[in-house]
Amino acid sequence: MPLAVVIPAAPDSSWVAQCLTSLRPEGPGTIYVVSDGRPSLPQDVVLVEAPPGAGFAERANLGLLRALVDGAQRALLRSEEHTSELQSRQYL
Repeated sequence: MPLAVVIPAAPDSSWVAQCLTSLRPEGPGTIYVVSDGRPSLPQDVVLVEAPPGAGFAERANLGLLRALVDGAQRALLRSEEHTSELQSRQYL
């Protein structure tokens, strides 16, 4: 299985859409968004529900566990800070 990407996101995160856009050219196998809300996501993205008020570490662990259970051999954790850094490098 190709690389899985896990995005631990607060339910009102505006950066998730930007992150998904930046991932498309990379072509990851599966994208998991972990949230305690119901963000609007494209059909090919897996929503992993987190308990209300879950912190970053708990959301990250839930997403990585789900990727492992689904058979991912490798998983990349993508944070808001990582996405911002990648976007700023595009403009250098």
